Amino acid sequence: MADITDWKALSKPDPSWKEGVKTYLGGQEPQIGDFKGKPIPELRASMPKPPALTDERVIQEDRQIPVRDGSTIGVRIYRPRDQPSTGKSPLIVTYHGGGWSVGDLGHFASLLLEVTTKFGMVCVDVDYRLAPEHKFPTAAHDCIDATIWATKNAASLNADPAQGFLIAGDSAGGNLVGAVAHTWVTDKHQPKLTGTHYVVPALCDPSCIPEKYKHEYNACEQNRDAPILNSTAMEIFHEAYVPEAKMRSDPLFSPLIWPGGHAGQPPASFQVCGQDLLRDDGLIYEKVLRTEYGIPTKMKVYPGLPHGFWLMMPQIDASKKYVKEFMESIAWLLERK
Repeated sequence: MADITDWKALSKPDPSWKEGVKTYLGGQEPQIGDFKGKPIPELRASMPKPPALTDERVIQEDRQIPVRDGSTIGVRIYRPRDQPSTGKSPLIVTYHGGGWSVGDLGHFASLLLEVTTKFGMVCVDVDYRLAPEHKFPTAAHDCIDATIWATKNAASLNADPAQGFLIAGDSAGGNLVGAVAHTWVTDKHQPKLTGTHYVVPALCDPSCIPEKYKHEYNACEQNRDAPILNSTAMEIFHEAYVPEAKMRSDPLFSPLIWPGGHAGQPPASFQVCGQDLLRDDGLIYEKVLRTEYGIPTKMKVYPGLPHGFWLMMPQIDASKKYVKEFMESIAWLLERK
């Protein structure tokens, strides 16, 4: 992935996406940017609603937990039904995507049911508060606080972070993984974070990309008109969550420019889409961790496919591959605890 030419070539559309649009989406490519000028609740109502999912092998429990401003937020806990009482399950905390303004606890449900059964993990999925009702840094603070809560209550959940303590998220959730992971290391929280999984993450506002990476940062312009998430869609989300442009250089929003760098970050795995204006956020950060800090990384790329394609078109082979490689990424991180 080191050749910049190869990065640019990743934008060439995958024929399976075009065929899938005809077959499954009535020929109309989904585009969040079409909601420019409309209220966020209208965008929320338009998003795919996954059905409520259960698995007899998994116990699901919704709780309200306290956060720093005196409010409470929701979490959904997934535990193996046959979990031993010895508290030996690894722990994963997850943050859903949706531009910091869309999404809920249904977003990761199918993946977390599989993670729970496949790896015997305890999963804590965070229902952080959304913009524009709750602007930056509320989502980041909620996810930090929920992760602290999960570790402090690990024993009561029959989880043992020493067996593996991961955080994961997609899109805006990947941004929140970066915020939590860097806060965790900088503030010397315990227990030690053993792995991070970034799916199509937003890791740095285009306005503050470091000079030495600018020659590699092309996707934001190259894929500005990509399906699902175009540049107008990013404007919608930025205006909702970080309306003050000066706040977009805050490292909690742009963790690529974290003060002091990335030393001490745990092993990191990535899933990145080629036809995505956030593509180079993930590619650059993975390269930085691997080449500048010697941190173990794992990268999976989906050439020619747009941001979040698996949510809009779960029927295609690439979406099934995405799920398979999500699980492989979790397994890889657990091996490096």
